[in-house]
Amino acid sequence: LDLSTWDTSQVTRMDQCFKNCPSLKFLDLSTWDTSQVTRMDQCFANCISLIFLRIDNWKIKKDCLTLNMFYGCDDLSLISCGEETFERIKPNLYGEWKYEDGVAKRLMMKKDDKMFEQMK
Repeated sequence: LDLSTWDTSQVTRMDQCFKNCPSLKFLDLSTWDTSQVTRMDQCFANCISLIFLRIDNWKIKKDCLTLNMFYGCDDLSLISCGEETFERIKPNLYGEWKYEDGVAKRLMMKKDDKMFEQMK
């Protein structure tokens, strides 16, 4: 899914824009200008297959609503983003996360992952 050419510079609402997209696994939105966005609540809610998200150039305003931005994104494990963006979205992420060198990684393994590791 190539959305890199979309001009989002005047967009103010991104709430629920990818909600309930169960087939998304990788999404690159790094070219999007989010500096005018005031609502991102439930933006990726129930994207149950989403694993990797690139939002490198996103700027999220302090007063931007991000409630439940990643609700139901249990498989999300890598987010490429700036440190300030990570701090804004961190309260909405499931599990424990570590940010390093422009990438946020989920540390906590799911039960299924632990079971798989034990079977090796």
